[in-house]
Amino acid sequence: MGDFRTDLERSIDEVIEKYAVNDSSLQLIEDGQISVPNAMYGVDFDKYSDHWCFRSAKVEEVAIRLDYDDHSLNFPRTERIDRFLFEMMRDVSGAVNDSFQYRYDLNSYSKFLAAPLFKYKRGNTPLIIDELKLNSLDVSIDVSCFDWVGEQSVSYDIYGRECERYHVEDFYLTIPFKDLFSKKRILEHIYDELSPVLESRGHMMDVDNITISFPGLTLDISEVNRNSFDNFQKDHGNWNFKRHASYRKDKEVLTSHKHPSYRAMVIRNPKGIQLARFVYLLKIGNWYTVKSQAFVAALLANKHPEIMILDEDECRAIQWILNYLGTEKAIFKEREIYIDTLITGTSRNWPQWRYENLEDPSKFISHFWEMRCFEEEFGNTLLSQVFN
Repeated sequence: MGDFRTDLERSIDEVIEKYAVNDSSLQLIEDGQISVPNAMYGVDFDKYSDHWCFRSAKVEEVAIRLDYDDHSLNFPRTERIDRFLFEMMRDVSGAVNDSFQYRYDLNSYSKFLAAPLFKYKRGNTPLIIDELKLNSLDVSIDVSCFDWVGEQSVSYDIYGRECERYHVEDFYLTIPFKDLFSKKRILEHIYDELSPVLESRGHMMDVDNITISFPGLTLDISEVNRNSFDNFQKDHGNWNFKRHASYRKDKEVLTSHKHPSYRAMVIRNPKGIQLARFVYLLKIGNWYTVKSQAFVAALLANKHPEIMILDEDECRAIQWILNYLGTEKAIFKEREIYIDTLITGTSRNWPQWRYENLEDPSKFISHFWEMRCFEEEFGNTLLSQVFN
């Protein structure tokens, strides 16, 4: 009996067979609730969500992305989904370990501001604020189709327009990572996209084959269990994570996207970056008083051109940070991550939240300079406007 599966369906079946997925996990995988790496190893890239993320970027990165041409990935077609998984995990390990040996570059973002503003600050180079689809795959899909009604190579749609009887429909989709292993879920995505073509043919059409490739991915590695990941790597002859890799502390996200999306906000002005750091420290240290609020508002309105001038996008980005840090929940979480990531040694006891004596900012000022993130003249200006 012939094999009527598409390349995509065959490839998914081969992955399920290769990893000997047990019956208890099989239905969860088919329903799109769990991925094969999670079911078999506990490597969890299954929590799909939109999340605002942050990156201290190189100057050449901040051109706005218009299409998919910023991806560096070029994995094989679907006959090798198992190969894609192998190379993806290898490249994640290489990115976390900062290795020059992995094949594809993955940019590092953080789900929180602490690390991009203060740890990976690259001087005062641009700060990207972008909404990423965590644990997602960007897939390029080719669907080979054949119209039932027609003569030789010509068919007609429901409007009487002449069409190619044999045609390939190609499109891009972004899908949850876990859906790659579910024939049911991935075919739902594909047929949703294909529905206008089916309707135009009066549903008198066969799908002969489906192939996909992977131009991009975005993975939240901040919660990945090190032992689970290393067990997968050991079984596949890949590299483990370095013992002191800080991907969990940094709340790291890896993406193949090389430039910000159209939704992104970018602070390019070096003084704007320093202002964002200053606002952040004031907020998490409970020093964002009426006086500091008025000063920052005046800067964002460009009422102090002798101090700095920001463009409209940079003002919007800093205002976004202020709004983001406008709840106690966000402040508490950022403060927790900041201390865990950055406060060591003699500064471990800083900050002391909600000072009883707001007239004595000496500990704040001491820490401000200790972080070595501010130019002397500009830093003195910021401090003098808020604390004098």
